[in-house]
Amino acid sequence: MAARRTGAAACAAEQEEEGGGGGEEEKEVRSEVPDSLSGKYTGSFAYLTITERLPYIVTKAVDTLHRHTDTFFAQYGQEGVEAEKAAIGLMSKLRNELQTDKPVLPITDGFPDAAQWNKYLEQQQARLGSEENTSWFRAPWLFVECYMYRRIHEALLLKWVKQLIN
Repeated sequence: MAARRTGAAACAAEQEEEGGGGGEEEKEVRSEVPDSLSGKYTGSFAYLTITERLPYIVTKAVDTLHRHTDTFFAQYGQEGVEAEKAAIGLMSKLRNELQTDKPVLPITDGFPDAAQWNKYLEQQQARLGSEENTSWFRAPWLFVECYMYRRIHEALLLKWVKQLIN
């Protein structure tokens, strides 16, 4: 009974059986890095994520804030409700930017990591050729997904909202 080959041994044996062994033909090695996943291709994983899942996540965050209006009022008074409205407004703007493929905007909250996010955004703008090309569907999917979470963070922790909560 012959031993079953696995891994590299199985691949080598398969190549030999197909006539690919012995190095007669060399396969071309790609040295180019492929394009990042992005939502520019309708029906792709990235497109479906950006058009369906990300807006859903932002909507759930808005819904959660709406459900806690009474808590904000009880703990912080009218200022708490105003802070909630401001956060909801910013997240609604974010959802609109995302769904309508607007350019990705710089972070403006002044937190220490904002400079890093904005530097990376500038690098993407340079790579893609312009601010307009660095939109939610055309920029790399992983960047825009992480960026969305950072924008939700920005909406929830505006300087004056943070002061109110502290």
